[in-house]
Amino acid sequence: MVKMADKKQQITEVKIKAASVASTKDRILDAALELFARKGFDAVSMREIAEEVGIQKSSLYSHFKSKDEILDGIMEFPATELTLVGPKEELDTLIDNLGLEGFMMMSNGVFRDWMKSQKMEKVWRVLCIEMYHNEKIQAFFSNFIDGAISFWTLVFSKMAAKGMIKPLDPAVLANEYFGQYIYLFIEYFLIKYDNTPGSFKRMAEKSIEGHMIFFVEALKK
Repeated sequence: MVKMADKKQQITEVKIKAASVASTKDRILDAALELFARKGFDAVSMREIAEEVGIQKSSLYSHFKSKDEILDGIMEFPATELTLVGPKEELDTLIDNLGLEGFMMMSNGVFRDWMKSQKMEKVWRVLCIEMYHNEKIQAFFSNFIDGAISFWTLVFSKMAAKGMIKPLDPAVLANEYFGQYIYLFIEYFLIKYDNTPGSFKRMAEKSIEGHMIFFVEALKK
């Protein structure tokens, strides 16, 4: 019969092993992201990634079977970092409690915090560079934009139903509002990219602040 102390020891060892695996996977993703951003996805080999992390190539393959799997892990980062609200019931509560201006300020703050991450800048840089010849990244961008437009369409629809904003087409409002963010990404990551830490935040912060204020004033009844 296994003693309680032995069970606790086994559980502790499993937790330590799981934490070690998670830590190694994070190191692999970070190293791959750095290399992809610097050299491009196709120019980087699995061997280079393993060397950058400081592990054997065989160990790398035990975590990720291919570069495509590593890219999948990198593509998960934006979605996990940019989350405004949970269920639709929570969205209703936030809109009721914050009102038009408060809700827009909150979402603006979330995006501003998101922009502070140098890792996020590198993620978007890699995705923007590779999207022209990678169908998986093209699908990621399409789903990301569609999800954002759907979210803001729902927000403006609820606000209009509650009498908080003018009764305008919520889908049009969503496209107009989120379109500014798409423009900023194109301008920075495809046209004016500067790898100085925090450069995207500095460029975009004033623009999105003014955009939010303009939208709030335009929508007020």
